[in-house]
Amino acid sequence: MGSEVLHWTRDGTTFRVHAVHLNDTQLCLRQALGYLVGNIVFVSTLWYVMKRENERRDRGERDDRLKGASEDVFLGDDDPRWRFQT
Repeated sequence: MGSEVLHWTRDGTTFRVHAVHLNDTQLCLRQALGYLVGNIVFVSTLWYVMKRENERRDRGERDDRLKGASEDVFLGDDDPRWRFQT
């Protein structure tokens, strides 16, 4: 199933008929939905991992990273005082 599009030439006396296939449109929609679903899965997984890491840091399971370091030292996102924003 398709739709036809008229295309006039510059002199305005002749035209061409181009077929626009719905299969191409459906393919684009499937790709867009695939990217959307993939993005939702990726972001949900990332959110879950960061939330779980924050819970571990709240319980003190990452405090061993500070052994032997002064209070002024900041280890970036490896620092147990750091919390990921979820």
